[in-house]
Amino acid sequence: MALAAVLLSPGRPAHGQWQWPLFYMERPTATLELGHEVDQEERRGPFIDQTKETVTARQKLDIRTRGYVYHPALLVYSIGLRPEFKQQHIETTGAVIPKDDAKFLGYFVDMTLLQLKPYTINLFASKDRADFKSSLAPDVATESSLYRGRLLLKYPILPTTVTLERSESRYENFFSGLEKADTARIESSHKTEVSRTAFKAESVRQTRSIGGSGFTTERTDTTLSNSYTPSRARTLTSSARFGRNRSELSDFTIANVSSGLTLRHSEKFSTRYDLRLDRREGRDFSSDSRSVSAGLNHLLYENLTTNLNAYRSQNKLSTGSLDAYGGNLSFLYRRRIPWGHLSANLGRSERIEDDRRTGAVTEVRGEALALSGTTPVLLANVNADVPAIVVKNAAETIIYVENIDYVLSVIGRSVAVARTLFGGIADGQQVLVDYRYQALPPARTAVTTDSFGFDLSLWSALRLYYQRSHSRQKLLSETRAFEPFDDNVQRFGAEFNWKWSTTRAEVEDRDTTRTPTKQRMVQQVLSFQPSRDLSFGFSLDANELTLKETGDVTESTGARANLRWRPSATAWLSVEALAQRSRGRVQDTERKGLSAVYEWTYGAWQPSLRYLFLDETNGLTGDARKRQTLLFQVRREFR
Repeated sequence: MALAAVLLSPGRPAHGQWQWPLFYMERPTATLELGHEVDQEERRGPFIDQTKETVTARQKLDIRTRGYVYHPALLVYSIGLRPEFKQQHIETTGAVIPKDDAKFLGYFVDMTLLQLKPYTINLFASKDRADFKSSLAPDVATESSLYRGRLLLKYPILPTTVTLERSESRYENFFSGLEKADTARIESSHKTEVSRTAFKAESVRQTRSIGGSGFTTERTDTTLSNSYTPSRARTLTSSARFGRNRSELSDFTIANVSSGLTLRHSEKFSTRYDLRLDRREGRDFSSDSRSVSAGLNHLLYENLTTNLNAYRSQNKLSTGSLDAYGGNLSFLYRRRIPWGHLSANLGRSERIEDDRRTGAVTEVRGEALALSGTTPVLLANVNADVPAIVVKNAAETIIYVENIDYVLSVIGRSVAVARTLFGGIADGQQVLVDYRYQALPPARTAVTTDSFGFDLSLWSALRLYYQRSHSRQKLLSETRAFEPFDDNVQRFGAEFNWKWSTTRAEVEDRDTTRTPTKQRMVQQVLSFQPSRDLSFGFSLDANELTLKETGDVTESTGARANLRWRPSATAWLSVEALAQRSRGRVQDTERKGLSAVYEWTYGAWQPSLRYLFLDETNGLTGDARKRQTLLFQVRREFR
């Protein structure tokens, strides 16, 4: 009782703070948000046929403060409470759902114990929900929680951080989903005047469920790296890694060791030597590879850079062996000219391969693809086994679901991957693809690649560029096992900037023996700002992709307009509209949208009125959504 009296007995309060003898807290700040939303949505697809009208009222309060206990050296903290109240009425497909009066208590707590000691503990917990999103990107409602504990050992000779973390996210887009992740991590490093050594070990278990499908991935990864620089002229880097990834679809381990030595003989001349060992083992696939390489870099007269590299690699696979050696020589010339800037490149590479793989199929692990919009991206190899294709995120912790997150299209002998409008792959995200394809007969080949290009900028207004690459394969085996490839890729384009206008045009011609294509792109952007209070813009773009083997054409067109206007000193109006359409064999999407936001200030209150219209259709999957949302919000801060 005596201790409680000491802790709670008030001291002399200072301005803006509450203080007791053993407890200090700053004066809390608060933000109040009130919102009323009317949402009408129609969904059509193979798995859903629904019309829904939702009326929602929300009240949110965000209270936060910070302080310390006894002394900042003992415990500092920041805390917040985010209570939310929701009254919702839903009518769907002729039925009336009972009124939902829900309460949600969001919060966050961040505490650091003994921050000035060699050992520090940090504890963090949060729970949050985000429902109000009005933009022309697909709308997502999320409810997430995160719990994390960290131990920081700040000993100068070996600082170490140990982290335990659990996260959970529930989201609702066109499909509802759940993601859970448990992570354990230890990181340590050691520094001296000439070297730095880092160690990291991590274990992640992640579960994802969406659209009736679910996958659990377990990943462990350990990395040790070192950088040794005894002088400016010498740098030695080394690293070792071991990892394992297990899921319902795959189970494999990865181990690699690498080392690199860089010697700087002068300010303009350097050489580099690299050695790498890799091993990968899976359920039905294994590989063991060794590679060594050497190269030099030379700068002549500050304009011409020369690179020369040579390498040798040996790969032992479960289906045989693949050995290769070769080299490349490249030149890069850069120079300022009276009217602008010129750069040009020239290169040649030679590669000799001795392919003695005898299996019926060849395995590919982790081929990286960047998926933008719903544009299909072809796999690097033809004759792929479509049912065996697996698409994952870059960390290999999430396995995406076909026809929900992405779609596959067979184009002649090739396979294309494209993201969907309503899935979990973000626009522009890089994914990794595992697949297998029909193997070519064993053979010894030589591949020669010549490249040339230039980039010319004139008067800070006009840019012209061109790049050409020609790869030829020659059979060195006595028997003609298959038809060698002869690929010629050319890309040329122009960009013109004048005052408020930007015009771009580009053509890419891929005349290859595997998947020949031709792509054309034109874009026009207009931007105006007559005054500080008014700006608006308009853009048009058109893209055409032709598959030469089949004659199939995919056409994509789009238009976008935006307006930002300040009618008074305390108000802003923002409007954005778009129309996008893609038609072809490998994609069939249409998207139209309008977003308008009017924000103003009335005394201490900040009201806003938002309107959103979206009409999205994916003809390949049969999914469609039409939505209209009107949202009124008012916000006030209390300090």
